[in-house]
Amino acid sequence: MDFADRLAEVLYDAWGMKVTGSFAAAGGVVFNAGISAAPHEEADYQEGVYSFYYCERASRGAALFQTTNRDVFDHCLLQYYGNPLRSRYGFPKLTLGDSASIRSGWTMVHTGSSLRHDYL
Repeated sequence: MDFADRLAEVLYDAWGMKVTGSFAAAGGVVFNAGISAAPHEEADYQEGVYSFYYCERASRGAALFQTTNRDVFDHCLLQYYGNPLRSRYGFPKLTLGDSASIRSGWTMVHTGSSLRHDYL
């Protein structure tokens, strides 16, 4: 079982979220709670780039993250769903403080979001 299959199982177990599709042959994946026209997430693989989007009212917004590396993409998915899943199962959220050490040249941007992690 690969990462995507395991993530699909966990999302279904946590919230009944259905994960459909695949990245095979430039395909796409839809993360949906099973409610028609509800906000959902989509991912696709086009021209060697993995992209992840938030969709609302049948409209796809700009990519939340993109990469050419599948391992990096899987890591970003884990970051996106990780804290909500931790909360769902009773674990404390993982956070980065203002003094967290990050890669040289990168900056932390505080989002003020209470739904996902607080920094990008």
